[in-house]
This record gives sequence, C-alpha cells and structure tokens, in this order.
Amino acid sequence: MFTSLANLLQSLGFAVWLGWGEAYTIPTLLNNFFFYKRLNTDQKRECVVRVMSTCFACLIVPLSLDSLYVLPSSGQLAPIVNTTTTFALGYFLWDLHLCYKHYATYGASFLLHAVFCTTSYYIVAVEQQMVVFGLSALLYESSTPFLNARWFLLRMNYKRDDVVWQRVNQAFVVVFLLVRMGFGSYLTYSTVQYCFNSTNESKFIRLFSFFNVVLSFMLNCFWTNTIVQNVIMHFVST
Repeated sequence: MFTSLANLLQSLGFAVWLGWGEAYTIPTLLNNFFFYKRLNTDQKRECVVRVMSTCFACLIVPLSLDSLYVLPSSGQLAPIVNTTTTFALGYFLWDLHLCYKHYATYGASFLLHAVFCTTSYYIVAVEQQMVVFGLSALLYESSTPFLNARWFLLRMNYKRDDVVWQRVNQAFVVVFLLVRMGFGSYLTYSTVQYCFNSTNESKFIRLFSFFNVVLSFMLNCFWTNTIVQNVIMHFVST
C-alpha cells in the first residue's frame, strides 16, 4: 500500500515537472535557435511537445531495457523498475492534460490514446500488475526520435527529397517496422495469451490489457500500411 501511494505521488511529481518544462524550460532553451523563432504559436507548441517526447523516448527505452534485464532476478520490484514505470505514468499524465487542454488541436483520437496509456501505466506503476508487458510496450518509443527528427528537419527548411531527410526517414521506417510490427507482434501474442491464462490479476485488468494491446497493434498495422504506401509512392515517383 505504501509503495503504491509513493509511486502515485512520484508520478504526479514527474507530471508537474514535465508541465513546468513544457511551459517554461523548453521554450526558453528553444528561443536560442533561429528556426524556432520563425514558427507560429501553434508550431512552437508542437515543437516543444516533440522535444519533450524525444527526450522521453531517449530516456525511457534504455530504462525499460535495464528494468527488463533486472526484473527476472529480483524477488520484488527493483528501484529501477519503479522509477521507470512511475516516470512513464507521469509522462502520460502530462500527455493526458496536454490533449485535454488543447483538445481543439489534438482531437478525440489523441485524447483517447492518452486515456488508455495513462490507465495502462497506472495499472503497471501503482497497482504493480502487468509490469513485464508495460515495460516491453515502452520499447515502442524507439521510433519516436526519428519521427520527430523528420518534423524538425522540415521546419529547418529541409526538403523531403534532401539526403538528410531521406536517411532519417529510412531509419524511422526500419525502426518502426522492427519494433512496432516485429517485436509488437510477439508482444501482442504474449499479452493475449497471458490475459486468457493468468489468474493473478482481476478480470478488469486482464480485459483492459487485452483490448489495449489488440487496439494498439491494430493502430500500428494502420500506420504500417500508411508508411508502406508512402514508400511505394516515393519509388514510383522517382
């Protein structure tokens, strides 16, 4: 009980810290860059969010790998596991607030995604259930830095046919397909099997986890179809 409360408070602390970074720290740092000054208000907010999601991805992926490495050998959740899961919950709490605050910009789909992610990592960080699957799903963030790098390059006046943008885009496609479709297929299968066979969690948690992982995989399939179509169009046009 004490650990759950401590994890929840730590997650709320992370969320507040991220909110402060979004409102003050990151915009102040970005004001030193010429390309940022040329952006309009909406683009500046988007730039800040993308910087923060990139930093989150670069931190959470190695933390998740480290947590997955120590998890089997620890009789109870190691400190690195608690730190990783509470940081993830804090990030998604901040993301939920962002999507709600700017609903006109992000819409229902982003808000619903934030609700699912926040609920998932509340289960993982506070309830301390489905921990292995929650840590594994954080590896999906591996493609985020490449996704955001494409956006940054375009705002820096690089064209889509420039070599730099093309190389970053190729890296994004490869990482996305390997992690979200390759590893994601295995993770989806493993989670579904666990949800059907386990009796360690409540029916609600198992049912929620089942629908969450299946919907996530369907969304990844949709994005993969879009990516493949764009790749085909690129080769046809050249």
